[in-house]
Amino acid sequence: MPAADRDLSKLHATFRRKLEAVLNDLAGHGLTLFVTEGFRSVERQLWLYAQGRTRKGPLVTRCDGVLNRSAHQSGKAADVAFRGGKLYPPGNSPAWKLLASAAKAHGLEWGGTWKFKDRPHLQLPPSRAATHPRARPKCPQTLQNKGSERTPADFPARRKISNPNPSPRGRGAGVRG
Repeated sequence: MPAADRDLSKLHATFRRKLEAVLNDLAGHGLTLFVTEGFRSVERQLWLYAQGRTRKGPLVTRCDGVLNRSAHQSGKAADVAFRGGKLYPPGNSPAWKLLASAAKAHGLEWGGTWKFKDRPHLQLPPSRAATHPRARPKCPQTLQNKGSERTPADFPARRKISNPNPSPRGRGAGVRG
């Protein structure tokens, strides 16, 4: 079993700064949190992904670490727990509400708002470019190199858009205004 990595120096600098601000905010409310896992190797992510699938236990992640990477793998996510009581209080605990509020205030995404609840999880929100509907798919060669069975034929060819009002004088010689 690959061990969890709690070394904050391996986290993305922006994420680490925001995470530390969240932890400090909660300390001001008398809640002490600590990081149970930050950066994850591919091996660790694969091991966690196997839980509930090929190894006994509940599902803990939807990311396999290869085709679907976790934000932990780029140092942009961490899981936290509470000290001095229950590590993970009940879902309706005010402690989670404070964590959610502090995370939002510092620009982090909290896993407790997801359909697949992951209350201990905090991460930098995915960039707009990665989630935009027009975002380009990953390069087919990259997917193939990572063990995917997808081929370039699985990706639609780019359509050439023709100009509906071509200029008789050539490219760029249209009306100027």
